[in-house]
Amino acid sequence: MKQVLLLATFFCFTFMAKAANDKELGKSYLFWVWNRTAPDFLISQNATEKALVEKKFNIAINNVLKSGINLGTAVVTNVYSIDMIGTTKRILLVVYKAGENQWDDVVLYLEKDKIVDIGNVENSFTMNSKTVGQNYTFKENLPIVFDKKAITSLAVMKEVKTLIRLANADRIDSFCRRVLYTGGDVANRKNRMEACNPAVPKDKIYCKATLEDLSGYFSNPEDFTVQYLKSKEKGVDIKIVCNQSKNVKELVFSIVNGNLLLSNIY
Repeated sequence: MKQVLLLATFFCFTFMAKAANDKELGKSYLFWVWNRTAPDFLISQNATEKALVEKKFNIAINNVLKSGINLGTAVVTNVYSIDMIGTTKRILLVVYKAGENQWDDVVLYLEKDKIVDIGNVENSFTMNSKTVGQNYTFKENLPIVFDKKAITSLAVMKEVKTLIRLANADRIDSFCRRVLYTGGDVANRKNRMEACNPAVPKDKIYCKATLEDLSGYFSNPEDFTVQYLKSKEKGVDIKIVCNQSKNVKELVFSIVNGNLLLSNIY
């Protein structure tokens, strides 16, 4: 629980610079639905994505008509940006107040601030009190709404803890299978396209050196603070600080076939 709270705090600070623009985008979306217009500047120009957004936009309009929610006086109270790790896309969760109640049923899938999809649209603007808080509570898992194989920030945290645990226990074979192969293209192996193999002596030597860069620096794999988590195309960097020893490490991951593989430790 402590790690989840620390991660939530971290994300709030990480995306603070985007908050103002994101709020404006959230306001624009509510205005757009309320006025039943679909301005091109908000929507992806990819034909498939545009058709999908427009279809879901119409579902949102129908929900407004059925529920009678007044979006004309709605106020965006908060926004939360969640990266689609390993991609250039992100999710924007818009929390707004309409009438006396707050709602968290607007989930926008963005690329370069263009809407490429809308999540959970069947529940948006329905004024269904049973769904209130669900998106906010599980916001770090919202990427899975759009991609069942998406890597979430919580998955990155889990992998970091596993690596620390394996390194501290000197479980080299298990550790090795979570490290990116960087030995070049040889035989049937492609550089940076698979995990290391502990049965290959050169791989095991490399993995042993990598393991030693992490072993002993964190006495408890559950007791560290995230300084930053940076998503990038096909990878993610995370910098952590041990709460006891104050040791600092940056772990660099590549994403290969939907799996996180450790490529560097600094």
